[in-house]
Amino acid sequence: MIKRKRPALVISLHDVSPVFFSQLEFIFNQLKELGVPFFVLKVIPDFQGKNKITLFPSFTSWLKELSANGSEIVLHGLTHTRPSLDLRTQSLTKKWLTGGEDEFSHLSPDEARRRIEEGLEILKEAGLKCFGFTAPTWRLSQSTIRVLQEANLRYFTTLTQVVDLKRDRHFFSPALGHQGIHRFLESLMGWGNELSRIFLIPWLNLIRVVFHPRQLDHPNLKKSIELVKRLLSYAQPITYFQFLEK
Repeated sequence: MIKRKRPALVISLHDVSPVFFSQLEFIFNQLKELGVPFFVLKVIPDFQGKNKITLFPSFTSWLKELSANGSEIVLHGLTHTRPSLDLRTQSLTKKWLTGGEDEFSHLSPDEARRRIEEGLEILKEAGLKCFGFTAPTWRLSQSTIRVLQEANLRYFTTLTQVVDLKRDRHFFSPALGHQGIHRFLESLMGWGNELSRIFLIPWLNLIRVVFHPRQLDHPNLKKSIELVKRLLSYAQPITYFQFLEK
C-alpha cells in the first residue's frame, strides 16, 4: 500500500489592518491555542486610504513579531476599496457580492502598478518583507498579474488556486474557512467547507483555510476553527513561500 504524502496546510488571516486589530487578535488567539505555529498575514497597507499601518506602532510591532516567528506577509491590495468612479458603474449584484472592495478587478495597468508599488513601499517602511499578493475579494485583472511579475513578487492567490509567478506553476486549492461576508453567503461557505472536508480535502496536496475579521458572531467562524483543529492532526502547517520552495 502506497502511503500518501502529508498535505500542506496554509492558515491565513485576511484584512490585516489596525481597523480590525482586536478582531484579528481574537482569531489569532483561538488558533494559537490549537497549536497553529504561524500564519500567512494578508496585510492592507492603508485601509480605505486613511489607516496607513505605519501610523499605528503597536500594530506594526505585532506584525513584525509574528513575522520574526515564522509568519509570512502578503500584500492585500492598497486600500481594499474599489475606485469611486469605477464603483458607480458596477452592477448591483457585484456590489452586493463584493461590497465595493474589489480594488484590483478593473484597474488600468498604470493604476495597478501605482497601487502595488505604494503598498509595497508602505510595507517596507513598516519593516515588513513581502513575497506575495492577494487581491481584495480575490478578483484581479490580467494587467494586474503582469504588474505583479514586474514587481518581482513570487506568487499570488485567488479563491481557487495559488500561482507561482517565478516558475509558472498553478496549484488548485480552494480557499476554505470563514470569509466574513454577507450572512447568507457565509452560511453557503460553511456548507461548502463541510462538503469539501468530505469530498475534496482528502485529495488536496495543499489545503488553505482563511479567516476574515468580520461577522465573527456567525457560526461558520467556530466551525472553521474546528476544521483547523481536525486538519492539524495530519496536515503540515506551512507558508506559501515555504510550499513553493519545497
